[in-house]
Amino acid sequence: GRSLLMSQFVGAAIRMFNLVVKWAMAKYAYRNRHKCLTQHELLESLRGPSFELDHRYGEHLNVIYVSMLLSGGIPLSYLAAAFWFTTSYWCDKFELLTLSRRPVTYGAGLSDMAIKRLPYAAIVHVIFSLWAFSLFGVPRSKLVTAPFASLINRICRGMAVVWENASNISAEQAAERLLAANSLHLLVLLIIFVGLLFFNIIRSNLYQGVRWMLSMVGVIADDEDDEVTGVPEFPIAVRTQLLVGESSYAIQAQPQYTAAFTRMEDAVGDVLVQVSNASVAGRSSSLCLAASTDWHMCCNTHAVTPLGQQMQDLLITRSMHWMGPLNTDVTL
Repeated sequence: GRSLLMSQFVGAAIRMFNLVVKWAMAKYAYRNRHKCLTQHELLESLRGPSFELDHRYGEHLNVIYVSMLLSGGIPLSYLAAAFWFTTSYWCDKFELLTLSRRPVTYGAGLSDMAIKRLPYAAIVHVIFSLWAFSLFGVPRSKLVTAPFASLINRICRGMAVVWENASNISAEQAAERLLAANSLHLLVLLIIFVGLLFFNIIRSNLYQGVRWMLSMVGVIADDEDDEVTGVPEFPIAVRTQLLVGESSYAIQAQPQYTAAFTRMEDAVGDVLVQVSNASVAGRSSSLCLAASTDWHMCCNTHAVTPLGQQMQDLLITRSMHWMGPLNTDVTL
């Protein structure tokens, strides 16, 4: 148990060291962002490391199981677990709030999985404590009845291979150790825990099976996974089209920016069509020819003709539609 206990302290120290390394690498990348050759390299230099929550759940469950396994015989494992979770809390808080990029959206599956695994850690704790506190040579407890002792003897005989390979003892010796006065209470506690866990598993599966059967025949609606607040999870909202938006990040594909990317040739062509239509309605053909060949719309004199004034107004209007208000102090 000493090596397992030391591994928890060393793991917490390595976590803090890795955080310092990540911070130094992020600062170095940000300071040398001017050396980036591509847009992707520049974006990566401005983004921090990824924050992976699923890996942390695995690490925390590992610490919980190891601590619960050893704590019955090695109480120092409680201190090691407390040190691990304290350093993890502050390191993850600093990394998430000041260093890492925005994490992906997680559902409730990870937390539900961890909650369902925790009861097994209690069983592991009781099993190890039972074997650690029981001793050979202690007389059998006076509370042990004959049927109960016979049941424990049959169970131990069924596990004879385990006793021979683990402790090199016989099944009868293992049964007498479990039924001793200093370990009977832990044995009863283990039986209660295993019974409650087995009952909970049967109840949960039976409940799910009954709900599934009733939903198949249409008696009830299977809405057990619906959120209480009525807000679905992010992947469900995207998949069911509850969360919709633009199909592309390209600015050219956005309809509100269509006018900003209109070709100048097409816009001028529209103006010339309007001028030509006006000439058909009775305007001077010579002025129309001047309007189509000379963009300044100047006559022999430098005065602005009525047709030139119309051309000027149309061009200013189109320019304001393309790029916003422009300086209209021009002379055509």
